[in-house]
Parts: sequence; structure tokens; C-alpha cells
Amino acid sequence: MNEPERFSDLPITRIARFEELIAQELHDTVCQGLAGTSFLVNVLRRQAEAGRPVKAEDLQTVAGFLEQTMSELRAIVSPDSLAGVGLGAALERFSREVSKNLPCQVSHAAERGPADARTALVLYRLTRWAVRHAMKSVEKLFIDLRCADEFFTIEIHDGSTSVFAGLSAGEFDFLRQYAQTANVDLQLDPDRKCMRARTPRS
Repeated sequence: MNEPERFSDLPITRIARFEELIAQELHDTVCQGLAGTSFLVNVLRRQAEAGRPVKAEDLQTVAGFLEQTMSELRAIVSPDSLAGVGLGAALERFSREVSKNLPCQVSHAAERGPADARTALVLYRLTRWAVRHAMKSVEKLFIDLRCADEFFTIEIHDGSTSVFAGLSAGEFDFLRQYAQTANVDLQLDPDRKCMRARTPRS
């Protein structure tokens, strides 16, 4: 593989596109989480203004929403966020959230993923993006993380259909270039049934 580019070396247009990717992810997860929390807080506020008691379990629900949203934010923006749990566990947590709307299964054989925090974060972001793209057209999804032949590999697919048929060449080229900044090779199979990200184990 070629020597990965540093973020500071990227052309302005690619940095802007990268920022768009993160902004969309923040909107789809963090902003929606905060919006839901705000709605619940306003319900409890009106309840208190009407003189009705606010239950402790309702406040605990608010706290739970905030903790989940903060966890999502750390996972999206911080390379250190995966250091404690490992990539496999982070993907397992993500799949549980996805499964609230669409069955999503992770197979990772307890793999922690790459030791390099930046590489793990890029793989995590790419997987999240691929899953959210695929959710538009499938009924189930699989995320396979494995280590073989000195490489970590992640595959996203539904097992049968051309999940990524609608992905434009320009969008995939951007994703591929972004992956290369962390020495990750991103590929689509010829039938566009599977997106595959691969990086050296060490």
C-alpha cells in the first residue's frame, strides 16, 4: 500500500468533503439524540409547571439519552474513543443501535481491531457510513470483522443483493481517498454487493 497522506496534506476540496461527511454523521446521530432529549426535557418541564411530580426514572431516562449521545460523539470525532473497548466492541454497540430499525449483525470473533487509534477510527467511520447508506435499500445487514493473512478486514453486505448499486463513482472515490489517509484499502466487489475495507495488522 502507498504511504498514507496526513490530514494536513490533503487538498482543501477533500478536507471540505471530509468535513461534510462528519457533519452528516453528527446530524444523523448526535443532533437527533439531542433533539430527542430536548423533547423529553420539555415534556417533564410542562409536567412540573402543571404541578405534577417528575419521576426519578424519567430523569434517569434523560441522563441515559445524554450519556448515549456523548458516547456517539466521542466515537465519531475522537481517535482515542476506541482505545478502551476496541473496534469490534464499538461495532457491536453500533449494530445494536441500528437493529432498533433494521436487523444488523456483527461477526468479529472478539477482534479488537488495529492498535493504531487513527486507523481504527477511520474503519469505524467508514463502516458507519456504509451501513447508513445501505439501510436505504435492504432489510438486513451484516458487518464482518476478521483478521487473516496479517490484515484486518471489514465487510458490509446483506448477503445477496447489490447493496451499493446506487453509490456514485465520485462518492466512492472520495471515501477511498479518505480511507487511504489511514493506510486503509477500500473496495467494492464487481456486483457492488459488498464494501470491503482492509488494513495491515501492524
